[in-house]
Amino acid sequence: MKKQYVNRCISDGTSALASKPCEFTLLEGGASVAQDIATSAEFLNKRSSASYCPLSRKQLFVAALALVAIVCFLVSTYNLRAAAIENEVLDKLQYAPVETIMVQPGDSLWKIAEDHNVSGVSTTDMVRYVQKINHISSDRLVSGQLLKIPVA
Repeated sequence: MKKQYVNRCISDGTSALASKPCEFTLLEGGASVAQDIATSAEFLNKRSSASYCPLSRKQLFVAALALVAIVCFLVSTYNLRAAAIENEVLDKLQYAPVETIMVQPGDSLWKIAEDHNVSGVSTTDMVRYVQKINHISSDRLVSGQLLKIPVA
């Protein structure tokens, strides 16, 4: 009687997961051995997977609605946070003492804002505030121009 061994290593379908221990099946017999080997091969090739079930229109609608709600929440949170930061910066600048300076040749709003920085306020915010309180629409300054600058 001829004995054949079939080596079956069962895996979950990915090399990232460890294989399950190998099983050896002893197949004895004559003509039925080929059939048993074929059956074993079919067993090894079968993959257990969940059957595909398309989503219904109601499920798609609920998922889309949830996605829209999440996006709206994130956008509103971002806007509220930005407004709170802007108000905090505005409070710091509004209550800071103001000094009047004369623009010198070669001065720019950026340079003046850097030279007269207020703690906790970025140079960009300082430039915007100086433009606002001095009613300046651009960053062009004229030599001899008087500017109100918050100082700390």
